[in-house]
Amino acid sequence: MDIQETYGMTESYGTSKARFWATLKAIWTGTESRPIYFKYFFTVFGVYLLGIFIGAALYPGGFSFFHVYVSYLGAPLEDPVGSWFYNTIIFFVGILLIPNFVFLYRRLAPTAKALSFIACLFGMVGSAGLTVLSILHQGVGANKHEFATYLTYFGFGVAAIFMLLVFIRKAWLKDAWPKSVHIVIIYGLVIGLMILATFIPIPIYVNGIPLDDHFWEWIYTLAEGIWVVGVPLATPKES
Repeated sequence: MDIQETYGMTESYGTSKARFWATLKAIWTGTESRPIYFKYFFTVFGVYLLGIFIGAALYPGGFSFFHVYVSYLGAPLEDPVGSWFYNTIIFFVGILLIPNFVFLYRRLAPTAKALSFIACLFGMVGSAGLTVLSILHQGVGANKHEFATYLTYFGFGVAAIFMLLVFIRKAWLKDAWPKSVHIVIIYGLVIGLMILATFIPIPIYVNGIPLDDHFWEWIYTLAEGIWVVGVPLATPKES
């Protein structure tokens, strides 16, 4: 291999490395294009689902949505092996979800800028809550684990409420996005699931299986996931 070939390989490596860091910076500052950002976002969300799958697959005695809380996947006493994988994955997913709300803020503003800021700030709080939840997992102490749980669900919940207010304001101003049908679908599903999980009598039975608070905790988590994924999908396609 001559000097020119060696120099060309070095230059190519340097260019690729610079491009990688430039793309990562653009993602974390919310300036990356929608298609490239989505590759990042759905990779992170896929890793989150992988964490649930691994935690459930390694759960002693077999996993069931009807008998296992979400938090049990991260509990060393209930899931000795799977909890290690689950908590490790959730720790990083919480951090890597933070750019999602920077991305959304860039697209929500300048409409209702204060509301947009509050919505995305609490979205970041919910994301950070996931990371905290991986540390203050089930078993480290009831109060500590409850704090981490409320931090996550409260963060995403407040973010969803304020973001809905932003969408209503955007609709009032006849902004190009989001389309009303998209918001009706996203928030219809989320609110419907929340109402179902909150007000259905507990326990009820389906084919002899009790749908108690184990099951409904998964419904809350599903509603949260629909919102986290649905809102970015509602953003307009770029030319």
